[in-house]
Amino acid sequence: MEDIYSKIKAIEDAVKENEYTEDQVGFYFASRKVEMTLEDTANLKKALLEEKVIGEEDKVFLEMAEEPCSDIKAVCNDYRIRPDLADSFLSAVEEADEYYKVNADGFYARSGYLWSDCRLICKDGEYVLLDFYICD
Repeated sequence: MEDIYSKIKAIEDAVKENEYTEDQVGFYFASRKVEMTLEDTANLKKALLEEKVIGEEDKVFLEMAEEPCSDIKAVCNDYRIRPDLADSFLSAVEEADEYYKVNADGFYARSGYLWSDCRLICKDGEYVLLDFYICD
């Protein structure tokens, strides 16, 4: 059985082959495996810092999505992910044990939501950061 990171990485590769641009704005997706637990999110914060999603002073917190499938569909729509690839994300979310919205205060709250949406998916204790973002 394929682990969740391998499945997400395959989706990421397909998204990269089909990146969408609109008026010089590009819509992108990146994933990253994060060694963490819900009690210790230090590595998640480190990953978000390295991806330049948050600032050093930011506190990271997770919010369990009430309707994970609806949430991932909306995110895929917002970031112009092709319907067949959105279905692949949906499949990964459906098989996941946990799915969270990644939130932070400080820098991320001020500017991150304008260009990035992060989610965290977990299956069998393996956490994967999903980073949907735009660049101009």
